[in-house]
Amino acid sequence: MSSPGEIKYCLILALCLAIGIFAVSPAFALTADPMDLSVGARSMGMGSAYVGVAEDSETVFSNPAGLGTISTLKLGSMYTSLMDDVNYTVISGAYPMDNDSGTIGAGIINQTASDIRLYNNYGTSEGVGTYGSNVFFISHGFNMSKRMLPYTTDLYGGYTLKYFMRSADGTGTSDMTGTGFAADLGILYKPKGGISYGLALQNILSGTMAYASGQEDAIGSAMKVGTKVSILGNALEGESLYQNDSKVDVALDYNMGIRGKIPATMHVGVEYQPQIGVNYIDKIFTLRAGVNQIPTPTGNISSYTMGVGINYQGVEFNYAFCPSYADMPIDEGGNPQNVQYFSISYVGVPSPVKPIEEMKPLISEVMPNDKVLTREQAILIQGKVNSPAKIAKVEINGAGVNVTDAGSFEMNVPLSTIGKHLVVVSATDITGKTEERQVRVIRMVKFADVPENHWALTPIEQLATTGLIEGYPNGTFQPERALSRAELATLLVKSKGIEPPAVTEKTFKDMPSSHWAARYVKGALTMGLVKGYPDKTFKPNNKITRTEGVVVLTRFGDIPQPTALTAGPYPDLTARHWASPFIAAARTAGLLDYIGDNDFEPRRELTRAEAVEILSKTSYGRARLDSLLDWTVGFEPEISRPAVAAVPAPMIGTPAGAVSAVGRPIAGKPVAGQGAMVTQIKEFADVPDEFWANNSIKYLATAGVMTGYPDGNFKPDRIVTRAELASILVKAKNIAASAPYTTGYSDVSKKNWAAPYITAAVESGFLTGRKGNTFEPNRGATRAEAVAALVKFDSIELPASLRAGPFPDMTAKEWSSKYVAAAKEAGMLDYLQGQDFEAEKSITRAELAEIIAKTKYGQAKIDQVKAAGIGE
Repeated sequence: MSSPGEIKYCLILALCLAIGIFAVSPAFALTADPMDLSVGARSMGMGSAYVGVAEDSETVFSNPAGLGTISTLKLGSMYTSLMDDVNYTVISGAYPMDNDSGTIGAGIINQTASDIRLYNNYGTSEGVGTYGSNVFFISHGFNMSKRMLPYTTDLYGGYTLKYFMRSADGTGTSDMTGTGFAADLGILYKPKGGISYGLALQNILSGTMAYASGQEDAIGSAMKVGTKVSILGNALEGESLYQNDSKVDVALDYNMGIRGKIPATMHVGVEYQPQIGVNYIDKIFTLRAGVNQIPTPTGNISSYTMGVGINYQGVEFNYAFCPSYADMPIDEGGNPQNVQYFSISYVGVPSPVKPIEEMKPLISEVMPNDKVLTREQAILIQGKVNSPAKIAKVEINGAGVNVTDAGSFEMNVPLSTIGKHLVVVSATDITGKTEERQVRVIRMVKFADVPENHWALTPIEQLATTGLIEGYPNGTFQPERALSRAELATLLVKSKGIEPPAVTEKTFKDMPSSHWAARYVKGALTMGLVKGYPDKTFKPNNKITRTEGVVVLTRFGDIPQPTALTAGPYPDLTARHWASPFIAAARTAGLLDYIGDNDFEPRRELTRAEAVEILSKTSYGRARLDSLLDWTVGFEPEISRPAVAAVPAPMIGTPAGAVSAVGRPIAGKPVAGQGAMVTQIKEFADVPDEFWANNSIKYLATAGVMTGYPDGNFKPDRIVTRAELASILVKAKNIAASAPYTTGYSDVSKKNWAAPYITAAVESGFLTGRKGNTFEPNRGATRAEAVAALVKFDSIELPASLRAGPFPDMTAKEWSSKYVAAAKEAGMLDYLQGQDFEAEKSITRAELAEIIAKTKYGQAKIDQVKAAGIGE
């Protein structure tokens, strides 16, 4: 009869060979998988229910899709000792790359046992041996909604490649050494509402374990389905079912074997994170409990688990206690032995944020943004400074500008010449610190007869700006006018920057030396661009045909002709036409893209617009345009005048000779709180008087609360993004918005234009982030989000309770119902009378203007405009 000690050692060896007892049972006929013991003290404390949770670096082992939600570095480790002799160690890590590439993870599970007593079939001792089993993991998780399924949201995917390695040392153990490969796939869906769903296919792409003996065993596959329900937490942002400062999550997993007769098991866990109430220890402690079903050859055994977690400064310690089940005696006295799991992880903390005063730039914003193309003779520069009381002066190109008590300033900067200009905005504080912002501007040539919808507007304006082409003294270009042969020759010679000498003799018998174009025609002839007729005439006043013009421009561009043509370049041109090689070369080079697949019409007169379009596509034309649009060279300040100290208060008087932002003499009264003089109600081309939100839009625009676009439109039906909403609210409240040290959101870098406003809006409580440490700045703000933000913005008191939803399509229990009810009671939503609210519908600029106009803030701004006599 075996002694209790021998029983212990035999059980150690059996456990090493078959974790979960699978390997020793003919019913399973599968090789052992160290993962069957669960990985991570957090998940073990929750009864191994983790597929739908999938957080932290432990998700490498349970569901690789969870890596896609990780935006900061995470590390994890776990250790336990089974039967006091089998050491079980787990190490994992997750490293986020960028928003599009996802997160990579790695892990290792190591199981070792030493000094195992070995016996032969006759019970005779064969000495001692050692056993080791390792599984190496490489994983990748990513946001499937961003990369593959743009019509979905909050869907993540992932995969894991695994390498199994098993070794043994001792008499008769050589056959136990082997290696194998497998792969996992995972999906995680985390929609709003506090419920997430996970699916993991483990070892689904599996090979076999190949042993030194030549035996091969399959690596068992399993499908695991899980869900996590957040019962308490941040319900206002859709992260839980019910709002509470504490957090309660419940997780449920169902595991089912795919390959082999692996019994199905259930796993249930609960996690409770109390709100203690003192800031520096808030939510440090987490309590866990669960039920973990363990498969055995005789059926499943339920084991109750419990655990605790402590998180401080991003370092998390987790402990799990798992009472053993009675069917598995493992100590020398044959009694059950409990198992304890310990893990230490780094789950990350937000980057340290510098004090706001240290981070603030002197200039918070300058509009328009850098790199401006304009046809106007002046550009309106507007901006804002932080802490205006500490600003000594603000200058634009050396000229002092007035600063309002809110920190805003503006100036109409003249652009006296065509071409490149540099506008330098500088601010100096009372300590002498100076900061600059630059706006590079290119003033384009503008022709009265080339409207914005003209098909050749861009090449005409741009080439004219480079000086390559010219218009007429009356300010027109006459784009549809046909070119004469003399005009085309002159155009091409001048475009090369050549001024040929005057001619004293006739070049062609119909062009005397006194002809205005004589020297240009001779220059074009010398350059090989034009030819005369056999009768030694040039016919300078003849209108040039498309055929002649394309031939000349092809020569001008040094475009090689094809050696042979098998077909004409256009349907109405044969290969034998004398100009077909030139036209084919021009078409291949892209010079004739404007014709498309239409007929070439070889006898059609070539217009000035066509000639410019073709010229812009030649290598010479492209080089001139590239030089024009090179934003790195050629920019100089437009003016330089003595500095004038800034006045951090609204402008009271009107300086003599002052001009408004549109170049007209200033008259009238200033709007309170605005430094610039406004003399009339703002008008927008796309907001007619009969438009339903006309008054709200125009009065708020006049007050500077909302602005239009450079093209003179307001675009009332355009969706307002979350980033734009943050910007509007922060600017309206005159909140200091400076570039943050870090935004804390994975999809908003500190270089993002909206980063200062998003940070300020979140800190002010108007808006909050989304799940997965994101803000979704480019997503349209929903009606519910916008109304909630404006209720907070306007400090409107919420109702204590609701008996019914504020609109027919809303219930009283929805997170936004109290905000919507408060806004409706305040008259902010009168425009929706008799309609559904449609909480998830994106809000438009017109709707936002209408709601803001009905707030206390908006009414005050509109009253200021009316009090100034504007619009009356």
